[in-house]
Amino acid sequence: MNTLEVRQAIADSLGRFAKKPLADAATGLFESLGYRSEKRAHAQAQYR
Repeated sequence: MNTLEVRQAIADSLGRFAKKPLADAATGLFESLGYRSEKRAHAQAQYR
């Protein structure tokens, strides 16, 4: 990918935060930055 395509992929990934669950949007952002992993951490929100 050239620089413009990378920037567009990052911008698209950031836009997905408003539409997708946080974990899915974050995974997409990391993938657009070039990081790919099959590992997933499952976190549970704690509210007080």
